[in-house]
Amino acid sequence: MKKKLLILGVAPNLIIDKNFIEIEKRFNREKFEYNLLVTKNYKNELVDKYVGFPNDFIKENMIFDFSGYDKIIVCQCRDLRTDFLNVYLFLKNNGVTKTNVIYNNNKIGVFNLKRLNKLNLYLYKFLSFYKKLGF
Repeated sequence: MKKKLLILGVAPNLIIDKNFIEIEKRFNREKFEYNLLVTKNYKNELVDKYVGFPNDFIKENMIFDFSGYDKIIVCQCRDLRTDFLNVYLFLKNNGVTKTNVIYNNNKIGVFNLKRLNKLNLYLYKFLSFYKKLGF
């Protein structure tokens, strides 16, 4: 029986297409069923099942049952997590403690949501800004 992988697409369609190549390398199609949750109209032949979503925007207080999925991966277009705070709070508020993340550069990382709160993410954004300035 295949494990269920939920891909949460919060990037433009072209980036999701590009990232599917790396997702296939990491999460073998013979072992995983690909489920895609997106808020916009998107089709890809690699997706086994589309998960409908009632809104055009993910809100942190929305309810969703993640218990049927073995792995979750967030497909985002930028590496700053603060830009997707609503997505990560949505995951955390629905009981997800750890998620995989794929960025535009095709690198897959793991993000622990246990200590996630708005203050930590805004502090991270603030420090990232000053790091880019050379401080």
